[in-house]
Amino acid sequence: MAEMTLDQLLQAASQLPHEQQVELIRRLQTEQRKAKKGSLEDIPLLNIGSWPEDWPPHREDLYDDEHRAGLC
Repeated sequence: MAEMTLDQLLQAASQLPHEQQVELIRRLQTEQRKAKKGSLEDIPLLNIGSWPEDWPPHREDLYDDEHRAGLC
């Protein structure tokens, strides 16, 4: 298949009947979703560094006797 410019492709697509234009758009969107689905680049990354040395390893150690967080 010969290479087409974007303008040539748009002109060819505009000559399709409306139903086929809608189907073309649907297929293009499906292909975009497939391509993005496996991309790890879209996952946000939050790097907060290492845990503080004195950070308690158990949830119970984070609260005082009245079950309020004591680290604030």
